[in-house]
Amino acid sequence: MSATSSGERAAEDIGRAPTSLLVETSKRLTPGRALDLACGSGRNALWLAEQGWSVTAVDGSPTAIEILRSRASSRGVTVSMKVATSKSSNIRLACQLGIFIAICYYLQRDLFVPAKQGVVPGGIVISIVHITSGRRADGGIA
Repeated sequence: MSATSSGERAAEDIGRAPTSLLVETSKRLTPGRALDLACGSGRNALWLAEQGWSVTAVDGSPTAIEILRSRASSRGVTVSMKVATSKSSNIRLACQLGIFIAICYYLQRDLFVPAKQGVVPGGIVISIVHITSGRRADGGIA
């Protein structure tokens, strides 16, 4: 998780609603332990906490975590927060959490295995990434 890009994303994220796929998916589960990887300013983590989830939010940017800390305090919710780089053992440990693991708008393929191993039977891992059409500016296929 790049601290710079994540910190910039966190600032852009303030005021946005939680990700609709996360909202719809979480409604299928009984609130329990959730992990939001690459959480940014915490729009998903905050929403989950407000719905009764015990949330751990992880991001590579100390700025993003500070924004989340302030937002959680002002909204009166508890979110466990960790600053962790993509190579950090904190990521691996955090993935041993439970029912719902979300990786939204961040792609790091080596997180998928620990996330899948960390979700309990009947739990869900969601990953949302942006993809491109595969077309170059000149019309050719990339």
